[in-house]
Amino acid sequence: MNTVDVGVQRFTVTRSAPAAAPAPTPPPLQPGDAVTLSGMNLAPSTTATAGRLAAEFFADPDRVLAMVAHWTQDQLYALANVLMDEGDRRGKAELLELLRWLCDPSGPNDPAPRAVKVEFVTQAYDDGNYWHDDEIFIHRADGTVEPYEWPEDDHQDDEWRAKADRYRALLADYSRSDHPAGGDHLVVDLATGEFEHTGKWALA
Repeated sequence: MNTVDVGVQRFTVTRSAPAAAPAPTPPPLQPGDAVTLSGMNLAPSTTATAGRLAAEFFADPDRVLAMVAHWTQDQLYALANVLMDEGDRRGKAELLELLRWLCDPSGPNDPAPRAVKVEFVTQAYDDGNYWHDDEIFIHRADGTVEPYEWPEDDHQDDEWRAKADRYRALLADYSRSDHPAGGDHLVVDLATGEFEHTGKWALA
């Protein structure tokens, strides 16, 4: 700020600072570039809570590959195994809850003894064997075993259909993570949550 005399009057002149040049746009990431989280200036939308990343952060393969460009193959596979194992664990837990829901008695006046286990058999497809999602057997508390009876379609509401569809998807995922051979059996204990993969009927 400078003071300038003009005639008998004195004016104060404020000189504006030169406009800052726009920040240069960083070059796009290239395969082989190594970057870190701290250097990425993450937008708020990429973080769910402090210290956690939202799933959308990993939607850009180029960004993810740039972050792990310096990793070895073994390190990449180690992380992939951790994520796959966690996905399998969560899918198995959700499948168990859906099986408990499917086998829940219709109400306090249901005369049938409660279901304690669910048994699956296999079905062959072009790409291998999967656990059969329709032909399943209920083990009841009194020791009897009977086929599961699916409700009629016209008695199923939207929530029921959504849960049934989710059950089928999760069972298919479980088949891929623990491939059955033809004729195998899978017994799920609804009380303990144990999944037993066996080659024979549970009562044999």
